[in-house]
Amino acid sequence: MDLNPPIEIDSDDDTEWVPGEWIGRGKKYENIPAHVDAARRCILHLPASVQSHFPPKNLPISRLLLFDLPPVARDETLLDYTYTTMEPTRNIEDSLAFLAVPSRRVLQQMVSNFGQAWFDANKSICTSLNPDIAYSFWI
Repeated sequence: MDLNPPIEIDSDDDTEWVPGEWIGRGKKYENIPAHVDAARRCILHLPASVQSHFPPKNLPISRLLLFDLPPVARDETLLDYTYTTMEPTRNIEDSLAFLAVPSRRVLQQMVSNFGQAWFDANKSICTSLNPDIAYSFWI
């Protein structure tokens, strides 16, 4: 018996986002209204202040290959990444130099789990190698 069955939500798109109505409520949602989805996407959006650390999307491949990119982690590191209720403790400048990019499989799993992790009041991501360091969701 599921103690927290998914909740169907009917809502108009003009509703104001109130985090306390959704975050940390111990519920699972089948569908979410547009204003909640917009807030979720906003959390994952790369802030303008850090976009300069990444190559532009229209950069030719020949120039992209000149960038010093971080390594991609192996698939077995899936369990090394967890969501946490800690506030982010690291900024992008401190992280890009040493943090490996998770594999495609790990990234897909993290994206798949993000929605419920966010509703469960998680605020960041940490690794088992450095559990006291919390990274922003968008990293």
